[in-house]
Amino acid sequence: MTRLNYLLLAVITTIVLSCSKKGDNPGDGIATINMKFGGTEIIDVNNRMEKQSNISSGSIGHLSSQPIQHIEIPLNANYKIVATLTSDRVIHAKDKKPQTKGSVESDLPLGTKYRIIAYDASGAFREYKDYTVGAALTSEDSFRVPAGQNYTFVAYSVGTMEISDLDDIMPSGNFNTARFNNVDGNKHFMYYIKPASSYSEGLTTLNIVLKHVFSQIKTVITLDNAVPGNLETIGAMIKPHLNKVNINVDGAIPDYTNGTVSGSGANVDFINASNNRSAEANTIVTAADQTSTGGGGLIITNISISGESSTQVPPVNGLKIIPGGRYTLTLNVKQFTPDGPTDIDYGDAKWALANLVYNSSTGLYGFAPTSGDYGDYWFPGYTLPKRLDISNPNPDSPGGVNGENGDPCTLVLPLGAWRLPTEAEYRSIVRVSGQPFPPLRYIGPYNGSGTNTGMFLDTNTHPGTEYEKYLFFVYGGSYNDNPSSVTQRGTTGYYLCSSPTYPGGYKMMQFGNNINTAEVASSINPKSAMQIRCVRSN
Repeated sequence: MTRLNYLLLAVITTIVLSCSKKGDNPGDGIATINMKFGGTEIIDVNNRMEKQSNISSGSIGHLSSQPIQHIEIPLNANYKIVATLTSDRVIHAKDKKPQTKGSVESDLPLGTKYRIIAYDASGAFREYKDYTVGAALTSEDSFRVPAGQNYTFVAYSVGTMEISDLDDIMPSGNFNTARFNNVDGNKHFMYYIKPASSYSEGLTTLNIVLKHVFSQIKTVITLDNAVPGNLETIGAMIKPHLNKVNINVDGAIPDYTNGTVSGSGANVDFINASNNRSAEANTIVTAADQTSTGGGGLIITNISISGESSTQVPPVNGLKIIPGGRYTLTLNVKQFTPDGPTDIDYGDAKWALANLVYNSSTGLYGFAPTSGDYGDYWFPGYTLPKRLDISNPNPDSPGGVNGENGDPCTLVLPLGAWRLPTEAEYRSIVRVSGQPFPPLRYIGPYNGSGTNTGMFLDTNTHPGTEYEKYLFFVYGGSYNDNPSSVTQRGTTGYYLCSSPTYPGGYKMMQFGNNINTAEVASSINPKSAMQIRCVRSN
């Protein structure tokens, strides 16, 4: 053979041996595992899981919103917010848009980094490789494992283009005990697991579909056509939310109970549209399943529409969020038009339709469902009601539980629209209802058998089906320097009022067990807690 022929044979032998070492030849006992990025996966509220891409079927996933909840809250005296939560389902529509060969439907931008880890049959860590969405793969990106032996592959990403972000949470130890530690709850943590499997000699391709583990919420706020002006600022958060969480590798299960809770929730960063009448935000929410509990909540801390600011907006509560789900929360700001009357004009004031209540879970003040329902019990001059879940026999005992000094009626939204009635205003309803003889008053149940007893004004018979049109004071009794014993409930109604000329500044209105007992008492025990019926401030 010529020298040239020997050289050619050496080159061919080197190439063959090299390929054999790389496990590409059958009979060498090596399985070559190629990795192919197949898109992402989200949880669906109804089906629990649907793929955003479906490479094998040659179809592309299109998102379709499915309504879950519809909530209305008052924004201020002029506007309300109609909130609608929808789940983004995936519908595979292969007939609508054919997929080109090799393309991938994914919500991840090109350049996003993800890592794949290999564990052997004993669960021991063997090696890892890093990949980039959109980057071409080479032979060096394949895993080579002993054929016939079980291997588990785990892929993860945090939705960034930085390898260091993958390093920060890299798990260590045996597969069964390894964890992703201190995962940032504000990033797109995604996960994939190919359970333990054995692979034959030659080539095998794994389709890597990363599953979103945390929830994704797109919040869109829009001013209705009937609302004038521009949306200037809006600040909001979503609770509950964890800033840090540990996640078990063997099932990608976050340890929500031991995570780092965010006191300020997940920040909702709105970006205004060019027309200044809408804005939207995309937020990662890391929390346990909210479908079997009271649900999550969107808290609007501040919103300004053409210079009119609102800082005490009721939260949008009860949001049923599943980890890994993708949602759209639309907030439509509309003009507020009450469905019916908001007060009763009688005597020298306009009276609220029901007694004052306070929601300790939301921090909001409001009114009982009807005037036949008991409200909370209030000590004179305090802005939080008597606590019935602890020993709170008198004001500020134990210290601080009854709030600051002030008028709690002024804290009902919109702020300053209501106030505590005066002694003179109570005397005016006594005068008006008592001018005829017998007085135009009636004592009985609010609305038939089984409802609370109280006194109707301006009628001497039960008003029947028109009971809501009359001023009614329910007989809630009072707590008199006692932590848990209420006196005269069902037989007497005691109501707090202001009295600038009386020492201490307060008196109480008493509705008794006959129609002639409707009078402002000559004194008040400052350690007694009673009902409050607010009046319009103007």
